Parts: sequence; structure tokens; C-alpha cells
Amino acid sequence: WVGLLEATKLLGRCPWLAPQYLLPQFNYRETQAVAQVMGACLAVRNSVWQELGGFDNKFFLWFEEVDFCKRVNLAGYEVWYDHHISLVHIKASSFSQISATARHRYFMKSLVRYLYKHVGLVSAGLVWLLSRPWFIVSYFYDHIISPKTSQAD
Repeated sequence: WVGLLEATKLLGRCPWLAPQYLLPQFNYRETQAVAQVMGACLAVRNSVWQELGGFDNKFFLWFEEVDFCKRVNLAGYEVWYDHHISLVHIKASSFSQISATARHRYFMKSLVRYLYKHVGLVSAGLVWLLSRPWFIVSYFYDHIISPKTSQAD
């Protein structure tokens, strides 16, 4: 459910649909065990990294850290958020030059792969099927309504 909301961008517009996903009660001033952390700032003991095989290279840009943290927890280790560490993460800077349709396609591919791997075929297939209309709408918008025009520098 949350995957579909994220894929269709409804989660950002309607956070009340899945409030637990956005962790409104999370205390960012407390070091604590968490289910996952953002891959932009991830420190892992080498022994754990080697044991689990690092990131699954079948994921591209999205969900690789979610998958890794899930495997860390399943292996009996803990993932921690440390409130003393701070960094600036410029979201989507890698994708600033490509269309929303392409970003959506990459996101969906990784989301479906994650769901298939950790939840099952039915959930992965359902999210894939239900996201198709959104993909068509975003493609239409990117290429027909608001195409990017290249400008010479």
C-alpha cells in the first residue's frame, strides 16, 4: 500500500493515508535502533557488509539501502540512527537532468523488486499493475504537455 502511495506521489500530498510511514512521532534528537536508514549516510562494519554481500546490485539507486537494512535486521543485527551525525543530502541530484517519467520508471522497478524479494509476488505484481495508469499520465505530461526543451549555453 505504501509503495503504491509513494509511486503515485500521493504519500507526499496526502500523508494521512499512511502516517506510520512518515514517522511523525520520531525523535530526531535521540540515538535509537531503527528499521532502516538513508543510504546517503550509511556506516557498516566490514564483517557485516561481507557476511551479507553488501548492496544487492539488482537494485538501481532506490531501495538498495532499504533492502540492505532489512537483511541486516533479518541476520540478527541492528540498524541505528545516530542523532550526533549530520549531513546535507541533495536529493535527486543524480537525476536532475532526466524526466519524471524516467525517474518514476527507475523507482518502480526497484520498488517492485524489493516487494518481490521481501513481501512476495502478489504484492509486487499488484503495485506494478496499479502503478501503470500513473506511469501513462506522467509520460503524457512529460512528453506532450510539458516537454523539456534543450537550450544552448
